[in-house]
Amino acid sequence: AGFTAVNLSGCDFCKKPAKNPEGHFVLWQLPPQTHSQMNSYVLRTTGGKVIVIDGGCSGDASYLRGFLGSLGNHVDTWFISHTHLDHVDALIDILNNPYRLTIDTIYGSLPDEAWVEKNEPSACTTLKSLNVALAQSGHSCTELDLGQMLLIDGVKFEIIGIKNPELI
Repeated sequence: AGFTAVNLSGCDFCKKPAKNPEGHFVLWQLPPQTHSQMNSYVLRTTGGKVIVIDGGCSGDASYLRGFLGSLGNHVDTWFISHTHLDHVDALIDILNNPYRLTIDTIYGSLPDEAWVEKNEPSACTTLKSLNVALAQSGHSCTELDLGQMLLIDGVKFEIIGIKNPELI
């Protein structure tokens, strides 16, 4: 399946939401809430914008929602690296049950359902669930391009990987 990879420039690591050091952003790698592997990163820019990368499994959704609540219940940008359940199931849960959490923009490079059905059928249910959750929540996934640069409140994101439908 496709995989979106980003390259970030300069960060500080903290264990809990705290004031950003002047001129820096803060990046948290959230701990898994289940026994499954997962990827969930939250970044807060110097100007206070909140960026999420992936989010983890559905069992991580409650913790992630609480963590984002402590940052103001607003996500400016959400990146999806790829559509395996340990990366997007928490986002699916949040899109289906946002409570007070709002998300402005979702970025990713999502493969077509037909491609996934043929080449990675075990991942098709997750992709279909994500597509339904996006549509029902009124969100869409903004397609990323290889080499694209995004500057979000002083943090530069370079897209170094996207879906590769020509690979099997």
